[in-house]
Amino acid sequence: MNLYCEVNLTTPLVLVLEPSPVLWEDIMKVSAEVIDSFPGRVNRVYFPGQREHEAIRTSGDLRRDGPRCLSRGRNRPLLINPVLEKLNEEKFTGIIILVSSRVPIDIEDWEGTDVPERLVFINMGDGDIEGPYRVIGRSNINLQIAPLLNNEPTEVFVSGDGFVPLRYSVEPFRSSEIVFRDGDFLLNIEPSSEPLKIHLAAICKDRVPELNIRRQRGSLTERVGFKEERPWFDQKWNKIPDDLRDIIRSATEKRDFKCPSCGEKHAFDTMTCPSGDLILRGLPAGRCILFRGDEYISLADAHAYPLEDGKIITSEGKIYRLKDDGGWEYLKDVEPYERVDDDLFGLFYSI
Repeated sequence: MNLYCEVNLTTPLVLVLEPSPVLWEDIMKVSAEVIDSFPGRVNRVYFPGQREHEAIRTSGDLRRDGPRCLSRGRNRPLLINPVLEKLNEEKFTGIIILVSSRVPIDIEDWEGTDVPERLVFINMGDGDIEGPYRVIGRSNINLQIAPLLNNEPTEVFVSGDGFVPLRYSVEPFRSSEIVFRDGDFLLNIEPSSEPLKIHLAAICKDRVPELNIRRQRGSLTERVGFKEERPWFDQKWNKIPDDLRDIIRSATEKRDFKCPSCGEKHAFDTMTCPSGDLILRGLPAGRCILFRGDEYISLADAHAYPLEDGKIITSEGKIYRLKDDGGWEYLKDVEPYERVDDDLFGLFYSI
């Protein structure tokens, strides 16, 4: 399966605005300042007491649609539960900015959760506001709020039911590794706030794998799905060099071969001549190599290769089998020139 995912890892923001006719001009001004200071990060606006959000993403949207939205929210009780319940259902992991002169009467319902640490309160009133959330005043918004709106990723990884990456590409390039843990393969990617593009050629069971994002604040894991795309990787088989063809044919048949260096017979699994010369000169070392007839493929640029009967062989020369429950079971390390599939032989070529 060929898959693609693109995600912006900057912290998403939502605004919750008190629908106060008296303070509306000031609330509009402060909200527009937040939106303009963090372009593209405010993806919705709510009013207390409403589960439905307003389609406001820019300060222009706010100026145009704000009065209409205000009229709909006017005279509603200052309840934040409907908003937070909706965001919780959507597993929203970003920052919630509450622009209000008063504390919602039901905010205490969320103490003991991860919401207060992701809530920034812009106090539009004259009195002090205290609570487990972060509170700032209405002046010098940019200077006060910028340090509070970062919720950087601490873990970024791909996982899924029966998932194993055969090949992958991460753009822009950053450190990544594939780990096998408790029957699952995970593709770990170095956390960053930069936009991320991933191309995957992968095996998965019934569901497409997901990109998982865990951030500094909050206990929820943000999950982003992959989409299918046209094949991204071209896995080419190469011709075995002429001077190695008889050697490899003999080795796959478990027969001794004549050494091209010393002219003596060596056992089929000999990689280095006693004289010190390499037998398989010209083939990439340090990875698993598969042989098929007069062709070979190195898994130097791939993590795994699919075999029959739900098995794979990895670039480290390890063989796994997919179990009925969607987990992977380690079977064994490949032996030199072992038949791993019909007319397919494996070798972990180490020097």
